[in-house]
Amino acid sequence: MMRTVKFSIVILTLGVVLFLLSNSKTRYTVIDTRSGVKISSFDPVSKKGFEMRLPDNLEIPGADGRGKWNAAKIGRAGEPSWAAESVAGYLGVTFTKANGYIWWWDRLRVKWEKIDMAKKGWMQETRAVDGEPVTHLTESWKVAAKEMFVSEIISQQRWNVEVVNSSGEVGWGSKTADRIESIGVRVSEVKTGQEQEEGCWVEGQRKNKREAIVKIMLANWGCKWRENSQMGERELLLLLGLAFGSGQR
Repeated sequence: MMRTVKFSIVILTLGVVLFLLSNSKTRYTVIDTRSGVKISSFDPVSKKGFEMRLPDNLEIPGADGRGKWNAAKIGRAGEPSWAAESVAGYLGVTFTKANGYIWWWDRLRVKWEKIDMAKKGWMQETRAVDGEPVTHLTESWKVAAKEMFVSEIISQQRWNVEVVNSSGEVGWGSKTADRIESIGVRVSEVKTGQEQEEGCWVEGQRKNKREAIVKIMLANWGCKWRENSQMGERELLLLLGLAFGSGQR
């Protein structure tokens, strides 16, 4: 009897997990920094995914301005969330999980591709002051990222986002806009604001609070939600306030 109950619980749990996985519609991206940097990303709608390892000598600026690190070492320079945030910020993309895993179910249902960055023309190599070779991303990467990391369901919903940078940090607005656009959202405007507010806010109509794009923005930038009845049906405002960037995750 006990064995039957345990078996039933296992089957029920597996069924719930598979249901949740099969009903997840937005892109899922894992940035793993435990041994170099490996990115695994797939879109449940298109059923296409890719795995990509960053070159060990790719130089990545640390989040919060904490130095610069080669991809081979950034995972040892701070917490996993900080390392993944640093990678995502440099690549101009959003992500779902730091040092996570791809479920076997998704391994089976998605067509996976291995991408070799060195063969794509997305990088250029220079020499550091000490003569060591250092790799940087080229402008062509921005174009590629907006194709590779798009979430089909988000793209189909045709969201418009206005980014207001009131953080006092030059460039935060445009960098954040690049990351938002990578998932298939149109950034209608990036501007500098004078609002004296702390942290990060996402604003929109009340009914949009539970939309997938809102959840992605809240998670990636550690924002809070605020209702704004002046926003259109498919419009959102992302306000980067004072002290934004001091540990979003």
